[in-house]
Amino acid sequence: MTKPPLGLAMLLGLLCLVTPAAHAAPAGSGDTAVSARASYLTLGTADWENRLFARTNARRAAHGCRPLHLDSALTLAARRHSSMMSSESELSHRLADETGLVERAVSAGYTHWRLLAENLAWGQSTPREAFHDWVQSPGHRANLDNCRLRDVGIGVVFSGGRPWVTQDFGRHLS
Repeated sequence: MTKPPLGLAMLLGLLCLVTPAAHAAPAGSGDTAVSARASYLTLGTADWENRLFARTNARRAAHGCRPLHLDSALTLAARRHSSMMSSESELSHRLADETGLVERAVSAGYTHWRLLAENLAWGQSTPREAFHDWVQSPGHRANLDNCRLRDVGIGVVFSGGRPWVTQDFGRHLS
């Protein structure tokens, strides 16, 4: 599969492919909307990861779930996967030359797990847009709202000014 055309935001989660609706600025917003959008485009990797983590836990709290713990092994697995997707210009849970989520998580140090899940995103302009697109997708939303999950790792890699995002979830056996 080749990289989606620029301007088209794509998400793939639990075999779901979602193309988000266009976002329009409110009438009369003019330069203010442009400068607000430009400031989001200058966010770095850590800002994207932190904002997605905060939004995820805020949503979980609103749905009665405990907050997720930011796990360094899942973060490593997520960053590696985002880097691979960027290198291959392909949005996929399993690239041709790569192992699946289970092997990636264990290889990064997330062992003795009971449950794993993954959300992917590509091409959104802001963390808010990426999160919104996940919420609009039943598969992604199910991962966000799964109260059985306890840990998360988020990896964002930029290529051509666009983010490749992986959000890996897990729960240990104990």
